[in-house]
Amino acid sequence: MERHKKTIFTRHLFIDLAKECGLNAAIFEQLGSGRDTEIVVDNDTLKMLVKLQEQFAQLEEMGDNEYRGFYIELPRPTQEEWGDCEASIADGEYESTEEYLRDWELSNPRETVWYHVSSARYRENRTIQFTDRKHSYFTIANYSRYINRVGNNFPNEWQRDFLAKLTLYFHKLIDTIIQDPEEFNDYVANHLPYQQRDGKIARKEFNRIEPRFKIEVEDETTAIKALEDSVCKNFGRPLDTMTIRSYCKYYRIAHEAYGRYFERFDTTRKIRTLPNGVPLELQDVAYYNMVKFCDLQDKYALDSETDFNKFASDHYGELGLLRLNILASDFDSPGWRIIVSNSYSAYVDVAVEVATALYKSGAPLEIHDAAKLLRILKEKDHVKLIPYTFHDYMGHHEEGTVYQLPWEYECMDSEENVLSLKQYHDIISLAEWDEIEKVKTRGLSEFYFSDDKNQDIHDLDGKSENMNYEYGAKLIDLIDKKNNIYIVEIKNKLSIGDKLEVLYTDKLDVGSFEIEELYDVDTNQEIPTINPGKKGQKVKIKIPFENLKSGIVIRRKK
Repeated sequence: MERHKKTIFTRHLFIDLAKECGLNAAIFEQLGSGRDTEIVVDNDTLKMLVKLQEQFAQLEEMGDNEYRGFYIELPRPTQEEWGDCEASIADGEYESTEEYLRDWELSNPRETVWYHVSSARYRENRTIQFTDRKHSYFTIANYSRYINRVGNNFPNEWQRDFLAKLTLYFHKLIDTIIQDPEEFNDYVANHLPYQQRDGKIARKEFNRIEPRFKIEVEDETTAIKALEDSVCKNFGRPLDTMTIRSYCKYYRIAHEAYGRYFERFDTTRKIRTLPNGVPLELQDVAYYNMVKFCDLQDKYALDSETDFNKFASDHYGELGLLRLNILASDFDSPGWRIIVSNSYSAYVDVAVEVATALYKSGAPLEIHDAAKLLRILKEKDHVKLIPYTFHDYMGHHEEGTVYQLPWEYECMDSEENVLSLKQYHDIISLAEWDEIEKVKTRGLSEFYFSDDKNQDIHDLDGKSENMNYEYGAKLIDLIDKKNNIYIVEIKNKLSIGDKLEVLYTDKLDVGSFEIEELYDVDTNQEIPTINPGKKGQKVKIKIPFENLKSGIVIRRKK
C-alpha cells in the first residue's frame, strides 16, 4: 500500500486484511481461552518478535515501558475455516450440512470480533498482549510470567508461521494507520462494541430501566441508619478486650445473616445446626468450629486476648468465599470494634444485610466503604459499565457496583433474558462512555527526513533514535524570565545533579546543562528529586538558556 494515500477505514478493510494474512478471530479466541496462554519465543522466533515490535515503534509511545496499544477488528472464521463439514458428518458429529451451518453460526454469532493489542518493552523483556477484554487473553513474550511454567506448548514451526502472519498483518495495518491516524481513531470510536468499553450510568436511571437491578435489603431504614453512623464514626462503645469467645459471638450473628440471605434464592440450602449437648457458653465457638472445620478450644485459650491475636490471621473472618470479612480491630483507637469489610462489588447487598444484623445486636460496629454503600442504597451514585465483572473489587473505581452488558443479539423481550432490546439501547444512550485511547504517529522533526548523517536524530516528542539517551522531560512554559525558571512535564525521574540536554526544534545543536535547582509546582519549595507519579506530572526547573520555546524536549544520557 502506498504511503500517504488516504485510506477509508471500514469493516471490509479489516476483514480483507485479515484474510490476506491468514488470520481470523477463531485463532485468537482459541489461544486466549485459558486467559493465561503464553507464547514464549527465543532465538529465531525472538527475532520475529523484535521485528513485530518495530512495526509498533512507528507509532507514538502511549505510556511507560514503550507501551503502544490499539484495537483491531478480526473476521469470524468462514464455514470452511471453522471445520470440515463433510468429514464431521461422516464421523457422526452432525447429521446434515444444515445442522453443521447452524452450529457454525451459533458458535460465531458476530461477523467480526474486536481485540485490543498492546506492545511493551521493559529492559530486555518484550511483550505483545492480545485481549478481547472479556474472556480471551494471551501474550507473546521472550520470558514467562510464571515461575513454575514448564516448557512451551507451541512448537517452533507453529510459532514462526503465526508470527510471520502477525508481522505481515501489522506491517500492512500500521502502514495504513500512519497514513491517517485520525480516520483510524474515528473508526474505532464509532464501531468498537459497547460491551468492550468502559463507561458509567446513573444508578437511578439504571434501576428505572430494569427494576430487577435495584439493590434492596430487608430492613432498609435500619441499614441506612447503620451506614450513616459509620460514615459519622459513631461506632458505639468499644470493647475493652477481645477474646475468641467474644469474637465468635459476632461471627455467628454475621454468618447466620449471611445464610438467611442466600436462603432467599436457594430453598434447598442446608441450615447449620449445632449438635445436641453443647454447653451454652461454648455454642458460639462450636458454631465457628462447625463452619470453619476447626477445634479452637484445643489450640487456644478462649478468653485470652493474647491467644485471640494468635488466632486472628489469614481468612479467619471470611464468610464463605465472597471476600466478605467480619474482623475485630483495635487499630487507631482505644478498645475493640467489629469490622464489616466487603471487597467484591457483586456482594454489596449481602454485606449490608450482615452489617445490619450486627448493628441490631449492639456490636461496636465499623462498616468499611460505608459512604459508598449508602450512596448505593439511596441511588445517588453510578453503576460502572465494564467488559468483565468477575471478582470486581469495590476499591478499583469510584462507582459502587459494576455491570457487564450482554451482546445485542442476546437481548429480547423474554423473562429469561436479562435485558430487552429497548432496555439495552436505553442503557447505551444514557451512559457516559470513556474516551477510547488514540494512536498517534511519531512527530518526527525535519531532520529525520533530511539528514541521514545526523547521529542524534530525534522527534518532537522526545523519543530519541539514539538508544544512548532517554526522554527526560518536555518544556511547557517559561515562568521566570530573569532566573530562567521553566515548567516542564517529566517523563522519567529527575534529580539535582542530573546532566541533561536540550533538543532544539530548529537546529541540530544541543544545549547541555546540569540540574542545580528543582521546585515543587504547587508549594514552590526546592526539592532534591521528583518521580513521575501521575500522567502529566510537572516540576519547576532552572535551565541556563533564555527564551526556550514550549514543546522543546529535554533528554538524559542513559
